[in-house]
Order: sequence, then structure tokens, then C-alpha cells
Amino acid sequence: MTRKTSPAPDPQPAPEKDRKAQKAEAKAEQAVAKAEQVTARAAAKAQQTEARAEAKAEQSAARAAAKAQQTEAKAEAKAEQAAARAVVKAQQSEARAAVKAQQSEVKAEQAAVKAAVKAQQSEARAAAKAQQAAARAAVKARRAEARAQAKARRADRRKGRRKIPAARWIVPGAVLAGALAGGAYGILRTPQYTATSYVVIVPTDRADAAAALGFATAYGRVASQVAVVGDAQVWAGVSARTLRASVRTSTSPDAPMISVTATSPRPSTAVNMANGVARSLVVNGNQMQESTNVRVVQFSRAVRPTAPSSPSAPLAALVGGCGGGLLGGLALLIRPKRRPEGIHAPVPGPSTGGSHQAAPNQPGANQVAGHAAPNQPVSAPPQPETV
Repeated sequence: MTRKTSPAPDPQPAPEKDRKAQKAEAKAEQAVAKAEQVTARAAAKAQQTEARAEAKAEQSAARAAAKAQQTEAKAEAKAEQAAARAVVKAQQSEARAAVKAQQSEVKAEQAAVKAAVKAQQSEARAAAKAQQAAARAAVKARRAEARAQAKARRADRRKGRRKIPAARWIVPGAVLAGALAGGAYGILRTPQYTATSYVVIVPTDRADAAAALGFATAYGRVASQVAVVGDAQVWAGVSARTLRASVRTSTSPDAPMISVTATSPRPSTAVNMANGVARSLVVNGNQMQESTNVRVVQFSRAVRPTAPSSPSAPLAALVGGCGGGLLGGLALLIRPKRRPEGIHAPVPGPSTGGSHQAAPNQPGANQVAGHAAPNQPVSAPPQPETV
């Protein structure tokens, strides 16, 4: 910096001029110092402003880089989560497909079992219908025979044949006695209740339906022994002797099913015995699954019976009456019979000269195809006496 020269002062004394000059120089120096301080402060402020701007720029760049990294991390995390969800969904889809396949197999097995049961029921109904038809035919035959016998008795009465009055009361008395005995038996006997449980043999992947059918027959035969050895008596609350006497099993030749039927004076005991034996079969069969390659499944539990299975008093009376009537008829058949009077068997006439023609005006002459000769009495065969 260049100092400005002041104009020439007025002539004054020398000492005063020096003082003023010194003061002016001091002021000038102070102004220069202040100017330098202002310049330094401005430079410092400029440097601070630049440093702050650089720091802010660096912070902005660091924040942008951090945000970019966070965005990338979030994108990677979202991609990993999406991949994990896709894997989980695929696994769930496979599990659902497997469950549906198992359910389809179970439904198919149940449908097969139901079809077998329906077939058995149809066979049983057909057999029952055949028996009913046979019984009806027998009843019709008996009625026809009774009508024929009634006609024969009427014919005998017309001819004046003597009969025993007591024979007509044998069958009615026997029927009445049988009905009374059957009714008393039905009333005095303790009613029995029956409950049935079903067990199905299901083949595994290493077995076939024929093996399951064979094991069903085998399990049906040893069901009583398995029940006694297992916990069936504990579950049923009865002794082994009662189980053997009250439980019976049956198998089907067409389906691998075992029916366990229990009979008891108490409905709850019958249900417990049937379910206990079925449960013993299931437990024992599943323990041997590795060696037999079949599974034993309880198809249906026993239902508490609401009515007794033993015959009622009217049915017992009806059966007793039928039995009494049968015994009365047998008594009529085996009792001694009297030969009716005035009835003679036909006697063929003597043959002459080796001729096969009967002599005229003799019994048996001109009898061809069951026709008697003229002017000869017709001899009828004896009729059996029945009621």
C-alpha cells in the first residue's frame, strides 16, 4: 500500500508539526492494521465458508452413498424374502397335493369297502327274498294240501266213514301249548343287546388286495385269542371267558373287512366289548405291520343299540306255536289209522290161455287208463287222515 502525502501545512512551530505527523502516522497505521484485520477476517470467513461447503458436499455424498447402499440392501432383502416365500409356497403346494392324494386314496378305499358292504347286503337281501319265496311256496303247498285233505274229509263224511272225534283237537292243542311255552320263554328270558364294530385291512405299497383279504380272514379267526391276550378285557371291563362267549367275528370273501359282534344284557357292555376287541385287533395288527405289510384300521365303531336283539315275547309265542303245530302234525302222521269200511282194493281177474284180457263181469275187467268196467263198483284208494 502507498501512503498518501498530505498537503503542505501552514508554517507552524516544529514541535507541534512533529506531533501531528506522528498522530497522523499512528492513525494511518491503525487504519492499515484495521484494514489488514478486516482482510484477514474476510479471508478466514471465506475459508470457513469453503470448508463448510466442502464438508456439506462430503456429507451429502456420504448420505447419498449410504442411501444407495441401504436401497441395494433392501432390494436384496426383498429378493431373498420373495425367493423364500416362493420356496415355502412350493413346499406348501407339494404338501397339499400329497394330503389330497392320501385323502383320495382313503376315499377310494372307503368307497371299495362300502361297495363290498352293499354287495353283501344285496346278497343277504336276495337270500332273504329267496327264503321268503320258499316259505310262501311251502305255505301255499300246505294250504293246497289242507284244502285237498278237507275235500277228502268231506267226501268221507258223505260216504259215512266213522272218524275219531279227538283227532281234530291234536294240532290246535299242540299249537296252543307251543305258543304258551314260547311266550313264557320270551317274557322270562333276559333281553340281549347286540353291537357290531367293523375293522378293515388296508394293504401298504408292498402288498396287494389279495394279501389284505387273506390277512383279514386270518385276523378274523384269531380275533378272540388276540382280544384275550391284549387289553380288550380291560377296555371292555369284562373277563376273558365272557369275551370268548359273547363276541363273535365274521369275514367277507370279497372284501378285507372283519365284523366284530358282541352280545350282552347291557347295551353299554356290548358296545365296549365290540370296540375293545376291534381296538385290540388294530393295535396288534399295526404292531406287526412291518412283517405283514398291511395296516389294520377301524372302519366304524359300535353304536349303542336301542332295542334288544333277542326275540320278543310275541315272536317267541309265534315260533312256539309253529313248533307245536309241527309236532301235532307229526303226531297225527305217526298215530295208528283205521281202514275205512266199504272201500276195497281192485283185484285183477284170472287170465286164461295166456291171454292178457280180463274176464267179463269180474273185478278189474276192461279197466284201461284208470276206468272201471260197467256195472262194477269203483274202489277208491284210501285217503290219509290229516287235519
